[in-house]
Amino acid sequence: MPPLKPVVTEYQWHQLACPACGEITRAPWPAGVPSGTYGPRVQATVALYTGSYHLSKRTTQQALAEVFGVPMSVGTISQLEQATTEAVAAPVEEARTYVHAQAVAHRDETSGRQGDKRAWLWGAVTSWVTVFVVRLSRGGQVARERLGERFAGILVTDR
Repeated sequence: MPPLKPVVTEYQWHQLACPACGEITRAPWPAGVPSGTYGPRVQATVALYTGSYHLSKRTTQQALAEVFGVPMSVGTISQLEQATTEAVAAPVEEARTYVHAQAVAHRDETSGRQGDKRAWLWGAVTSWVTVFVVRLSRGGQVARERLGERFAGILVTDR
């Protein structure tokens, strides 16, 4: 495998403290420049490693450093996970709304563990969209949350 080298772009902007009052003024951030330390590809890689591959933050930190040459603190990994959650919130909500409006939906759940607690992975599946959520309950309120309080279509289940 050829060596991987990250693309690093540095942005600098002027900042000055007033000698009289101490107020700090700073040049505006250039348009189109991301506000974080890492770009979207690193953020997506962190989300893939910790979310889909279920790697710990320490293992993700090690993989980023060894494979890509990208040093990162465990705290930054947590921040990138939170930023990813925020970035996908609107599309996830759009998918949930879509499922609620369909004429036919398949719903099922399966048990597993969330840390040391029993949990359920709930799925709502339509022809085009599937939405999953993990909850610590198997109760009917979760099913209503998955399909909406007023789901009027055909519900397909295993019971």
